Amino acid sequence: MKKRLAIIIALVMMLTMAVPFAASALTNQIDLRVEGDARFEPDTVTAYKVFDMAGDADEGFRYTIDAAFDAFRHNNLGGEALADYIYTLTANHREDIIAADSPMRLLTQDLIRYVNAPANNVANAITAVSGAGTNAMKLTVAGPGYYFVVGQVRDTASGSIAPYMALVSTNVDDSTIPLTVNPKFKIETITKGVNKDGQGSIGDAMTFTLDGDVPMNIGAFDEYTYIVTDKMHNLTFVPNSVEITVGTDPFTAFTAVYDPATKELTITFDSAAFLALTPGAPILVTYDATIDASAITLDPVTGEPVVDIHNSVKLEYSNDPRGDGTGEYEPEIPTPVFTFWFDFFKHTGAIADALPVDTVTFALSRTAGLQDAIRGGDLTGTLWLEKIPAIPGTATAGYAIYRLAEDQTGAVGTQVIETPANGLVRILGLGAGTYHLYEIATKAEFTLLPDPVVVTITQTTPGAGDFTVTGPGGAPGRINIQNNRASGFPETGGIGTYIFYIVGTLIMVGSVAVLVVRRKKGASAE
Repeated sequence: MKKRLAIIIALVMMLTMAVPFAASALTNQIDLRVEGDARFEPDTVTAYKVFDMAGDADEGFRYTIDAAFDAFRHNNLGGEALADYIYTLTANHREDIIAADSPMRLLTQDLIRYVNAPANNVANAITAVSGAGTNAMKLTVAGPGYYFVVGQVRDTASGSIAPYMALVSTNVDDSTIPLTVNPKFKIETITKGVNKDGQGSIGDAMTFTLDGDVPMNIGAFDEYTYIVTDKMHNLTFVPNSVEITVGTDPFTAFTAVYDPATKELTITFDSAAFLALTPGAPILVTYDATIDASAITLDPVTGEPVVDIHNSVKLEYSNDPRGDGTGEYEPEIPTPVFTFWFDFFKHTGAIADALPVDTVTFALSRTAGLQDAIRGGDLTGTLWLEKIPAIPGTATAGYAIYRLAEDQTGAVGTQVIETPANGLVRILGLGAGTYHLYEIATKAEFTLLPDPVVVTITQTTPGAGDFTVTGPGGAPGRINIQNNRASGFPETGGIGTYIFYIVGTLIMVGSVAVLVVRRKKGASAE
């Protein structure tokens, strides 16, 4: 047998920190310690004896394969040849074993598969209880040897759990400094995004993205659970829209199930195909969902619009190479989507003393140049809207309120907007962009507007719900549309104009009366 020094290596999520020996007496104990906020998870640390150990630090240590690992093979090596290989490996390889092709990583993957296989009946395991929940762990094992230790550690600051694996010898004596490791916590996470800066119109298909990565310790598992659940609120999943890429390659080994009742989309990755992926490779999931009409409603107290569109994602993933344990990750803040609106006021006279004009009809479109067609009765290209009731007793109680229809085929709603008695109209459920408001018909004493009214909605902050409306001046978010008299000249006043009309008429009548009286007096004098 060759002389071998017992070199302590922490694997997968750990860095080797110390490998000292103080004297020559062999013990049956393994001391482990984790740094920082890391703590051992209760009842999770198990040690499997791979080699028996004899000898001392002066003469060297001798290893013989434990009976439980007689059938274990790595790189087609077993028995003494395997012992020689592990000695060389631990003596010469001190690299970060998170690398996908690390020899220590590959050895550890084979070890975890071996101890997990029921057919191998690895019965020499020692499960540690003392020290669980602390940053120090002392394992009392059956005797001196080289052990494969697996378990879990938790970061108390974040709650993240990392797998723990180590190939480690028993202490040489009681004064041996324990193996100290600094866990590299990499909890499986997922982030979510949405296109169009998170805004759109009712009925628009929004593309959502989910970003994750293949776990670095994927090779330690025989089976792996990776399930993404997305719960939508006021969104409807577009069938067959899920696409997945891993790295730069399409990944098709998944199932996507959508439940219309709960609006939950569940995407399950196939375990065998997932295990074959490159550790650390980025995962990108995309799918489409349309904005429901129910996404924008009216506040029952104020009558103002309320936009409520969001979805939340949850990731379920394997976190225990020895069993079927899983962890969950769910971002605290759901991904929101926003939709906007604008008001317009149809009036006569200057805005300072304007009078509303009712029963004037309009059509709304995203397309310019439809004036002639619309005047000819062809409303093709204009938007379908649903009229919804205003909230009584609120500041907007007298508004005519329209909401963009979810179905733009004409199955529901109208293409014609009609001004109410107070001349105020509100149109909900619109995305950012330019709209054209075409006047279809007006009262007999007025002429139609020569051109459509152009309204532009701009999202002020990408990913947020603030917006501006630009068009003919008015209150914030409101467009003022003034009537034209049949003469073709716009009116220059409101109620004051009518007062002058009345006074002028009275003066004219009085003048005529005076003229008649004077003529009669002149006739009498003759």
